[in-house]
Amino acid sequence: FASHKLDIAPLIPVLITARRDVLLHRLTTREREDAAAIETRLKRAEKFTPADLALVTIDNSGATESAGESFLALLIEHSPAS
Repeated sequence: FASHKLDIAPLIPVLITARRDVLLHRLTTREREDAAAIETRLKRAEKFTPADLALVTIDNSGATESAGESFLALLIEHSPAS
Protein backbone atom coordinates (compact mmCIF):
# COMPACT_ATOMS: atom_id res chain seq x y z
CA PHE A 1 0.00 0.00 0.00
CA ALA A 2 2.82 2.39 0.76
CA SER A 3 3.88 2.41 -2.89
CA HIS A 4 0.46 3.60 -4.09
CA LYS A 5 -0.34 7.28 -4.01
CA LEU A 6 -4.03 8.02 -3.62
CA ASP A 7 -5.47 11.19 -5.08
CA ILE A 8 -7.99 11.93 -2.36
CA ALA A 9 -9.48 15.34 -1.77
CA PRO A 10 -9.43 16.65 1.80
CA LEU A 11 -12.42 15.68 3.89
CA ILE A 12 -15.08 18.33 4.31
CA PRO A 13 -17.61 17.87 7.11
CA VAL A 14 -21.15 18.41 5.83
CA LEU A 15 -24.28 18.79 7.94
CA ILE A 16 -27.55 18.33 6.10
CA THR A 17 -30.35 19.74 8.20
CA ALA A 18 -33.98 20.78 7.98
CA ARG A 19 -36.29 23.00 10.00
CA ARG A 20 -38.14 21.26 12.83
CA ASP A 21 -41.56 21.53 11.12
CA VAL A 22 -40.21 20.02 7.90
CA LEU A 23 -38.45 17.21 9.73
CA LEU A 24 -41.60 16.48 11.75
CA HIS A 25 -43.68 16.27 8.58
CA ARG A 26 -41.20 14.00 6.81
CA LEU A 27 -40.80 11.64 9.76
CA THR A 28 -44.55 11.46 10.33
CA THR A 29 -45.23 10.80 6.66
CA ARG A 30 -42.72 7.92 6.55
CA GLU A 31 -44.62 6.11 9.33
CA ARG A 32 -41.48 4.26 10.47
CA GLU A 33 -41.49 5.58 14.04
CA ASP A 34 -44.15 6.26 16.63
CA ALA A 35 -44.80 9.76 17.97
CA ALA A 36 -42.53 9.29 20.99
CA ALA A 37 -39.59 8.17 18.83
CA ILE A 38 -40.12 11.10 16.48
CA GLU A 39 -40.18 13.55 19.39
CA THR A 40 -36.94 12.02 20.71
CA ARG A 41 -35.30 12.51 17.31
CA LEU A 42 -36.49 16.10 17.08
CA LYS A 43 -35.17 16.93 20.55
CA ARG A 44 -31.83 15.28 19.76
CA ALA A 45 -31.56 17.31 16.54
CA GLU A 46 -32.28 20.55 18.44
CA LYS A 47 -29.48 19.81 20.92
CA PHE A 48 -26.90 19.10 18.22
CA THR A 49 -24.33 21.88 18.10
CA PRO A 50 -21.54 21.31 15.61
CA ALA A 51 -18.11 22.28 16.90
CA ASP A 52 -16.24 22.17 13.61
CA LEU A 53 -15.85 25.64 12.11
CA ALA A 54 -15.09 24.11 8.72
CA LEU A 55 -18.51 22.47 8.68
CA VAL A 56 -20.58 23.13 5.58
CA THR A 57 -24.31 23.22 6.32
CA ILE A 58 -26.89 22.40 3.67
CA ASP A 59 -30.49 23.31 4.48
CA ASN A 60 -32.80 20.53 3.34
CA SER A 61 -36.01 22.28 4.39
CA GLY A 62 -37.11 22.86 0.81
CA ALA A 63 -37.22 20.52 -2.13
CA THR A 64 -34.86 17.59 -1.69
CA GLU A 65 -33.59 18.19 -5.22
CA SER A 66 -32.32 21.62 -4.15
CA ALA A 67 -30.31 20.19 -1.26
CA GLY A 68 -29.06 17.44 -3.53
CA GLU A 69 -27.89 20.00 -6.07
CA SER A 70 -26.11 21.94 -3.32
CA PHE A 71 -24.37 18.79 -2.15
CA LEU A 72 -23.37 17.83 -5.69
CA ALA A 73 -21.99 21.34 -6.29
CA LEU A 74 -19.93 21.00 -3.10
CA LEU A 75 -18.53 17.67 -4.29
CA ILE A 76 -17.65 19.09 -7.68
CA GLU A 77 -16.10 22.21 -6.16
CA HIS A 78 -13.83 20.15 -3.94
CA SER A 79 -13.06 17.25 -6.28
CA PRO A 80 -9.40 16.58 -7.05
CA ALA A 81 -10.01 17.38 -10.74
CA SER A 82 -11.22 20.96 -10.07
